[in-house]
Amino acid sequence: SEQIQLLQIEIDEIDFKIDNSKDSLFGWLNDHYPGWENTIGKVIKDDGQVLFNSSLAPKLSGDTTTLYGIEINLNEINKNIKTVSDYEMA
Repeated sequence: SEQIQLLQIEIDEIDFKIDNSKDSLFGWLNDHYPGWENTIGKVIKDDGQVLFNSSLAPKLSGDTTTLYGIEINLNEINKNIKTVSDYEMA
């Protein structure tokens, strides 16, 4: 049935996240940034492109221009963020 297919898709997505968690930003945060879910985790809106992306090469940085002191390869995130003018034109 359609409901079973939808549930299987959700299960497959969860399995993918679990299988890829170790090599992703999610796994790195768990290993290197205790309590991350209470800090940076509150500001990351994840759609699979950030937390479970294994190409971000995260590292701790002393640079104050980073988010919570974490540097990642932003070239690997394909997101379009609206500017003020985009909102004004809408």
